[in-house]
This record gives sequence, C-alpha cells and structure tokens, in this order.
Amino acid sequence: AVGSAAVVAHWHMGDRSRLTIAANLGPEVGKMPAHQGRVLFASSPAAAQAADQGRLEPYSTIVVLGA
Repeated sequence: AVGSAAVVAHWHMGDRSRLTIAANLGPEVGKMPAHQGRVLFASSPAAAQAADQGRLEPYSTIVVLGA
C-alpha cells in the first residue's frame, strides 16, 4: 500500500523488464516510485503526468513497462 486507498504492484517479466500497475481508489494523492519506462495505460493524461513525478492522482490507474 502506498496510501490509505492506493496500491502499487510490480512483476518481473521473462525478458527482465518490469511491469508496474498502480491504482488509487481514494480522494487523496498517493506516492509511487518514479518510473522509467513506457506508459501502457493511464486513466487520464493528468494521471500519466503525475506518475512521471512520483505521484498517484486520486481515482486513477497507471500501467508502466520499464527496463
């Protein structure tokens, strides 16, 4: 958990890349590790920008595939 209603999960893929899924189901901004990789999904453009800065916007989800 990275907040009262937020979680971040990581999986290491067969090619040694890392898949990260972060979701914030609450009204407060959460923290997430700054990512280095390609955003595969963001629930909004604001969510993608916030994730670049290590923030997880309220009511947002982001999926990143990194090296």
